Amino acid sequence: MNRSRLILGIGVVAVLCFFFFLLINSHPVSIRNKLFDCTNTTFTTHIRLNGMWHSHLMLAVPKQPYGRKAVCPTFAGVVVIKCEGAELARVSIGSESVTACNWLDEEGLQGFLIAWKDVQAGKLLRSALKGKGTHEITMSFSNLPPPSSSIWISCTSRPQWPGQRRVVILNPPER
Repeated sequence: MNRSRLILGIGVVAVLCFFFFLLINSHPVSIRNKLFDCTNTTFTTHIRLNGMWHSHLMLAVPKQPYGRKAVCPTFAGVVVIKCEGAELARVSIGSESVTACNWLDEEGLQGFLIAWKDVQAGKLLRSALKGKGTHEITMSFSNLPPPSSSIWISCTSRPQWPGQRRVVILNPPER
């Protein structure tokens, strides 16, 4: 009698652990990383993506005091995304095609999704920043945002386990 209860108890615990595992893996997680500060007209960074579902580039500026509307600073430029040497996207960006978001509130920043209002450019950027591999992101500004601003990437993926990194910012190669 005691042995059958023990086996039943172990079985119940195993089934609960399995369902808990499925529950955890069914909810996507968001990962946000700063790529660079806007201090020069051209930046290149390398990132390694590991199974990202969705990725967005954001311009971040210091948060405005409470009650003041978030206004995106004026900027214009081009983003080029390459993966393993092949060019995946070349998109013109500018302050007229951004949309404010609250994704960087925890960082004390106001975020603006780059190329969100330009549907074609936004789709192209998001499709280029998917999947796996090392991606090279180059941004060239013809009209630089203020030096207090920065560029971030926000990604969505399946849950991360401890020690597992889905987005790794690599140092640009020495030139």
